[in-house]
This record gives sequence, C-alpha cells and structure tokens, in this order.
Amino acid sequence: MRLVSEGKVKLMLRATHRSARLALTLTLLCCIASPQPSHANFGILRSTDDGKSWKQVFRGDFDVDHLAIDEDGRILASTMIVTPHRIFSELYASLAGSDSWNKLTPPGIGPKGGLILDLLATPDGSVFALLQRRILRTDDGGTTWTVVPSTPPAIPRSLKLGPDNSLLGFTDAGLYQSTDKGKSWHSIGFEDQRLDGGLTLSDGTILVTFQCKLFAASVPQDRSFEWSVPEDACPNSDQFASDTQGLLFANTPGGVLKSDATGKTWKKVLAFKNEVVPLGIAVAPGGEVLAVVLKEASSPTLFRSTDNGETWQMVQELGPGITVSQFAFAPNGTVYAGLTSLGD
Repeated sequence: MRLVSEGKVKLMLRATHRSARLALTLTLLCCIASPQPSHANFGILRSTDDGKSWKQVFRGDFDVDHLAIDEDGRILASTMIVTPHRIFSELYASLAGSDSWNKLTPPGIGPKGGLILDLLATPDGSVFALLQRRILRTDDGGTTWTVVPSTPPAIPRSLKLGPDNSLLGFTDAGLYQSTDKGKSWHSIGFEDQRLDGGLTLSDGTILVTFQCKLFAASVPQDRSFEWSVPEDACPNSDQFASDTQGLLFANTPGGVLKSDATGKTWKKVLAFKNEVVPLGIAVAPGGEVLAVVLKEASSPTLFRSTDNGETWQMVQELGPGITVSQFAFAPNGTVYAGLTSLGD
C-alpha cells in the first residue's frame, strides 16, 4: 500500500494532537514552499555517532509519525497511510542496529482500524500505543498486545511519561494521571482546558501548554503557575526538551533558548538572522541536543550541540517539505529520527 501525497490532509489530522500554532505555520508555508517532497526521502534515519551522521534504515516511501524504543532496544514505528477511502496507521517493529522491519497487527490498527496518536516507551520495558478510542500495551516489543483497561474520561491528545514513571494523558478537557499502568485515571488539573501536550522535568515538575501559554504544575497539584513564554513564541510541547540535569531547551522562531529548571529566564544559544519555523527539539541521554528548524528559502535543517547547547553545528538539510516527526534513543546510544511530510 503506497502513501498518497496528501500533505494538507495529514497536517489537519496531526493538528488534533499538536499545537494549533504549528499547524497554522505549516499551512502558511504551503504557499511559499512549493517543492513537493519525494516519498523516497521519508522513512527513518539512524545515527550511531551521537547525531553527527545519519543513514536511512526504514523504507523511504512511508511517512513516519511516531517512534518508541523500549529498554531492550526494540523499536516500534507508526506510519500514516492515506488512501482514497481511508486514513489509518500501520505499525512496524525492529531491533536497534538492525535494518530489517516486521509489520505488526495489533487490535484496532490497520486498514480496518484507526490512527495511532502517540507511542510511549516506559522505563519498565512497556510500550503504550494511544489510539482514538483505546490504549494498547506491549511488554515484548510488539509481539503481543493487551488493551489497557481504561482511558482518560476526556478525549486524549497525547500520552507522556509522568513523575515516578506514571502515565500522563493530555486531553481536550484537562490533564489526567494513571499510577497503575492505565487501570485507572484521575484528574490532576487544568479541567476543561484543551491541552496541546507537555513533558515532565527531572525534578517531577510537569510542563503543560495550551492557548499559547506555558504552565508548570506539581503532583499532587499543590502549585500551578504560568511561566514566562520565551521570545513571545506560542509554546508548543513539541518544541521543549529537558535533560537529566534540569536544563530546559525551547525551539522558537527566534532560535533555540536554554533555561534552568525554573524557566524564569532564558538565554539564546542558537540564533538566526531572520525568524525561523521551529520543527522539533530533543535531548539524547548522553546530553547531545538536536534541533530542527526551517529557515527562509531552505529545507528543514538539523542542528546538533554537544556542550549543553552552548555551541551548535549544522548537521544536514532534510530535503524540501520534510521534517522530523520524533527522535528516539536506543539504550546503546543509537539515535533514530522519524521523517514526515511538512505539507504540500
């Protein structure tokens, strides 16, 4: 089954669980970024030298939406398939270091199923797949799957790791937490708010983004306060990343910024002459920071820092109309990057 080039359709679907700011930006880019992405340039890239060089290791005609790697180095990748009559996900599995992939058929995924909205690997070896109406869990790299007993009472938009390895469900009506692998969920705040997503810092603080605002909260929620938004950017959870030392990075139209765990002050560590479109940022377990930006009249470009974001090197251009959907890191230090379409 080949992908049909329907970049705008894909962007509309992804906007259901990514920020409206990013979706709007990409829609505007459709008017100026005329080159059509070649499907041969999609797939998954792998780096064995901390992001310095990359090799394509998964078929280039597949648009990869989500990646997850468990503690044993087993990789799961979801793709979005667009046909004239259906839009659905397919799921593939591999091992870190291998170039071979196997197609999986979990319940509710495939031509008769729906979309995978998120993949989440947890420290105990499980991987969770968030679907439109259910959550699945595998403990063996995708060979067998079980349906999680319950889901958040509101419609989930993303699934993230919370404090003490709990699960966080960012929904269209607040933030929910499960401390028993999804058997039960309870609200921890932001009721009736349509949340774009968030992440958990090393000290257990949860960052939450919605309505172009950035909030920090603790569990139990004895405090919740609005943080300053760097560079007047509309915050998007995809554009924030933290390391194990408590440093926080933000990919913004003004460049990449760095803050300590308080988020009160920000320092620009990667600047550009003109504004850019931020397309993703991640911190590897070894401390390398990877950022993807779209500069004017160029292809999305991958940058890398090995000194806590103080200095940066341009690694490579990804090609017209292509960006990184997600970075994932294997236990042996190998880095994977899923490639997806930026839009027509």
